[in-house]
Amino acid sequence: MLAGLDRPRRGSCPDLASAPVWSYARAVPDYADDPTTELERKARALSVIALTESVTYVILFTFWLIVPNTAGRAITGSVHGMIWLAFCAMVIMITPEMKWSWKYTIAVIVLGPIGGIMVWDRIRREGVPPPEASKSVVADSESQPNF
Repeated sequence: MLAGLDRPRRGSCPDLASAPVWSYARAVPDYADDPTTELERKARALSVIALTESVTYVILFTFWLIVPNTAGRAITGSVHGMIWLAFCAMVIMITPEMKWSWKYTIAVIVLGPIGGIMVWDRIRREGVPPPEASKSVVADSESQPNF
């Protein structure tokens, strides 16, 4: 084996500044082959969470009114609550990037499972907005002379 390239023992936490490049580079995901933008990946995850939130609400409603079951209601309620919190956080965080209004954001959070369907349908229909050119790139291109 090459000197200095010994793998750290399992459970040890080496200082990343002194660690060889290979030891921490593997933990970073590589999106080089993925043509999608970060916003598209966020929107895809949000649409899955939106549908999951609506489905868990329907299951919770089933255990609540149609087939009353205390254990089913407790377990499903806990799962639905965690998914709903994730849905709310994701909607709030993606709102500025998707150029949604805050009224729409509040509506989808308050409407619960209907809001989840609204988010899923809007992402499916409209997709994500096109990326804007940053001002620094525009300013740099304007300051360079054309030959």
